[in-house]
Amino acid sequence: MTKVIYDSEALIGKCDYDTLEPNGFRYAEPDYAEIWVHTVAAISQGLLKIEQHCYVRHGEDVPDQPWIRPQIFLEPATISRNEMADLAKTLHHEFISRAKEKLQDEVLVS
Repeated sequence: MTKVIYDSEALIGKCDYDTLEPNGFRYAEPDYAEIWVHTVAAISQGLLKIEQHCYVRHGEDVPDQPWIRPQIFLEPATISRNEMADLAKTLHHEFISRAKEKLQDEVLVS
């Protein structure tokens, strides 16, 4: 049985949606998509699994983004549930910082 102990997502910025479809139709006005990061931590069979993803949301569409690879951490669940949730929260904030830093010069728009 899997027990989720931490689940959080954060909007880190916007990008020009047309950059995701370079050969597609382009509007006269810029069309922006939101860039999100998501972290979920769960305990299962004595293991702590932390998954982190960065994704683009454009209305109902969630197209692939090529910039940030997903990350998965597996650790033995040897500390308390609160400490594991705190660890997941810390890793989430570090992932946000790394994603913002990587995307700052490449795709983020103000």
